[in-house]
Amino acid sequence: MLTRGSLAKLISGCSHGDRRAFEILYQQSPPKQYWICPSLRKKENLVEDLLQELFTKMWCRSGRFGSFKGTAMSWMMRIVRNRTLNSLRSAYI
Repeated sequence: MLTRGSLAKLISGCSHGDRRAFEILYQQSPPKQYWICPSLRKKENLVEDLLQELFTKMWCRSGRFGSFKGTAMSWMMRIVRNRTLNSLRSAYI
C-alpha cells in the first residue's frame, strides 16, 4: 500500500522520467480511481480508457506536482475528478 511519502516520491520519480516509478504508481493506484464516479463503473471499457488517459496525464503533469499544493493523493484525485467531469459533460452534450 502506498503511503503519502511513497506516493509523492513516485510522482517525483515520474517527473524525472522514471518508468519504474510510473509502473508502481499505476499498479498500486487504480482501485482508488473507481471511487470518483460510481456511474462509470457500469461502463468497464470507458473506465479502462479513462484510467489510461488519467495516468498518461499524471505522467505528463508530474513535474507540476508540489507538496506545498497539497498531498500527492489530492493532486491525483483532482486530475481524476476534472477528467471524469469532462468525460461526463461530453457524454451529455
